Amino acid sequence: LWGFESLRPCQNSRKQKIRAESKLMADELVQKKESWVDSTRSYLAEIRSEMRRVTWPSRAKVESTTIVVILSVFGFALYFYVVDALVNKTVVAAYDAMVK
Repeated sequence: LWGFESLRPCQNSRKQKIRAESKLMADELVQKKESWVDSTRSYLAEIRSEMRRVTWPSRAKVESTTIVVILSVFGFALYFYVVDALVNKTVVAAYDAMVK
């Protein structure tokens, strides 16, 4: 009436299209079903292939990054200990001031 067209026909055809695509995907899954032995063998072959492509870091690089991580953990632990102690003192002082 005022230039508005109903979306209903589009929605119906869209639903039908989705149903058809879903049926195609379901049919593909049924056709591709392998035995668990074949799928396991294929999976392990893919893992071997991927592991050959990995670029492994050198021992020196692993050691240096490990040291950085350990020092960072201790640094953050110290930081949180100090912040916790300051907050604790502040809360205890505020509580003591309110109680007295």
